[in-house]
Amino acid sequence: RGIRWIAFMGDIFHGRVQKEKKKSADFATIRGIIDFFKKFDDFEVIVILGNHDCFLKESFENNGLSIFDKWPNIRVVDKEPKYLYYPQCEPMGFEGEWDSDDLLPINKFAFVPWGIDMKDIPSADAIFGHFDIQTFKYNTHRVSEHGFKSEQLFRRSPNIVSGHYHHYQSRDYKKGNITYVGTPMEMDWGEAGKESFIFVFDAQECKLTEQIENTF
Repeated sequence: RGIRWIAFMGDIFHGRVQKEKKKSADFATIRGIIDFFKKFDDFEVIVILGNHDCFLKESFENNGLSIFDKWPNIRVVDKEPKYLYYPQCEPMGFEGEWDSDDLLPINKFAFVPWGIDMKDIPSADAIFGHFDIQTFKYNTHRVSEHGFKSEQLFRRSPNIVSGHYHHYQSRDYKKGNITYVGTPMEMDWGEAGKESFIFVFDAQECKLTEQIENTF
């Protein structure tokens, strides 16, 4: 398929340290994550901060993604939005502005971490993030009544791709599309039997073009 970049849409960790709930990421978990990401050494990887990656519920300053700080092929998006440009799509095209005088960028992609205010979300041809969006299913029993409104996000981009909610959901609007990719696996018994997917995003066409069911 010619895939060069892999993006994780947040919540690499499932739980933060919380004394009252007695849950934390232990050494075995961290070892497993490191071993997992070694499988992607031949790719450029983008990891977006999710709410469960954070030590504190209302702050992203301390988070578990710091374990990737020295990985040459992994770009962490944890404090502010970062960018990728097509057709450049090279490491030097990430985080900064378009740096080529020979080619004009066709598409600009923004990667947005958890906890960013709407005013700080940039305009782009497609936005990848970890968002709460109203009227989408939070889980099998609840619909979100908080977070961003779809029309707010469409002021920034016609193509919104998000992590956070665990079930795959996709809606077409007059102004664009919003897709929750969902988790690529079942996370608890409440998700038993749910369909899980991995997606291919075409940087030239600027849209999700392939939906691969994870049956493992």
